[in-house]
Amino acid sequence: MSKLSDNSPKSMVQDDLAKAFIESSSFLWKKEPEFTLSSGRKSPYYVNCKSFLSHPHNRELVGRLISARLKPLLHEIDIIGGMAIGAIPIATIASDMVFRETKKALRTFAVRKDGAKGHGLHLSIEGDIVRGDRAVVVDDVLTTGQSTADAIFEMKEAGVEVKFALVIVDRGEDNGKAKIESDGIQLLSLLTLEGLKRKYQEMSPSDAPLLHV
Repeated sequence: MSKLSDNSPKSMVQDDLAKAFIESSSFLWKKEPEFTLSSGRKSPYYVNCKSFLSHPHNRELVGRLISARLKPLLHEIDIIGGMAIGAIPIATIASDMVFRETKKALRTFAVRKDGAKGHGLHLSIEGDIVRGDRAVVVDDVLTTGQSTADAIFEMKEAGVEVKFALVIVDRGEDNGKAKIESDGIQLLSLLTLEGLKRKYQEMSPSDAPLLHV
């Protein structure tokens, strides 16, 4: 497992994050395009953030890197969240890490994918949000950008100003980034698909699992 140093600069934490994806087999690379993406297109590359985020060490890496990216923007952000279920662990660890490092309290929210629930308060957005809040919408992997765009739409409908979107991995395909930024929202990413491919190629066979199968 990659060692995490509290004094690591952001670039080193980013490198640790890429290594952790590969070491945990959360980044898969096949010889043939056998993974179906949200666009319906087949790809030889698959990024499994849900499996990746089930490990506390990996969540800490993600939280530290998100905190580093958001620190210069904290004066413009009140809340953080996105579409359930993928955004929930991302928003939670990011909010906790930002608070631990800066004492800035970013409230979290989750947009229900199936709309308002049929009981209780009948909410489509869970969390303590108020009209006029400024949000960063988070997601795990950006492909077409539709899930992120849907969350952004729901937040705007609730009277929230979406300032930024942040994803763990931007695949750089299917015009996902353009879809988000066409709405005037700045997209931030921790890793790219090309960066994961480069890191895999740098790692020795003893460090990286055999992905080309």
